[in-house]
Amino acid sequence: MTTRIAVIGAGIAGATAARTLADAGHAVTVFEKARGPGGRMASRRTAREPSAPSFDHGCQMLSQEASITPAEHWTHRLATITSTTIDAVHTRTRPVPTPRMNAPVAALLEGIDATYAARISRIETDGSTVTLHTDDQNLGTFDRLIITAPAPQTHDLLKACAPIIAEHAVAVTYDPNWTLMLERPADAEPLQFDAAEITAHPVAWLCHDNAKPQRDPTGHQRWVAQFAADFSRDTIDEDPEAIAPKLLAAAQEQLGEHTTLAQKPHRWRYAFATNAVGEPYLAEGPITAAGDWLLGNRAHHAANSGRAAAEAIINP
Repeated sequence: MTTRIAVIGAGIAGATAARTLADAGHAVTVFEKARGPGGRMASRRTAREPSAPSFDHGCQMLSQEASITPAEHWTHRLATITSTTIDAVHTRTRPVPTPRMNAPVAALLEGIDATYAARISRIETDGSTVTLHTDDQNLGTFDRLIITAPAPQTHDLLKACAPIIAEHAVAVTYDPNWTLMLERPADAEPLQFDAAEITAHPVAWLCHDNAKPQRDPTGHQRWVAQFAADFSRDTIDEDPEAIAPKLLAAAQEQLGEHTTLAQKPHRWRYAFATNAVGEPYLAEGPITAAGDWLLGNRAHHAANSGRAAAEAIINP
């Protein structure tokens, strides 16, 4: 018998769960609060035109053990930097989704009913079915629910209807992250690296975005800067436009004074789960929780969690 299943979240965990369930013949509906798929495997264009250059402003690349496709291997120069001093540069190869970071998520969701800009505000269950609500709309009743939201949001939605899952979720902590999408002039002096891991500085990570496979290499050099956990934790509640000059000044210390903002700073409040539960999923009645806070904070951890949650429904 076909089971009606709702999935909250269109990141890699939710998309993997949805595809696994749909391929098994279940009727799946995905609800996502953002305007499109990807979650933290996100890409943002510099303009509204479909051909405009974009930035991978969430996940930067995949771990070697990831089996997420479509992706190509990118051999790049990785620097280690202390403050503003380059300590070493070596060559490294990692998979990178193509042609954009959210391409694997979009591919998984192809043909699956997905509703975007749908922020779930309340979940009700009678022990056998689940009903989802936004602030002003009943989204329907389903036989099962998989929720892949970050742990704090999962806790808030489930504390009344799945208290055991909520208790696990409330114990999970996150490192936040400020991210900048930056441009250097096309004729700016080349840097010694394509990506950099940085310590003793507000900026913790740099990546030359349009040096990745299948990205548009023309025009400005596009760089992504991600800020250190301690710095981000202390400033994450500041207004993005107010903190932008401070963030840009720190990035310019690494990339040069001609570096400019291409977009306003992006705030990832739940960037990296620091104490994952260690289980692939949690189930309570008709509700199952999945995501990076269960297995680990890498994209393949989230995908594996979503798959395990779906398989537990398929083969109870």
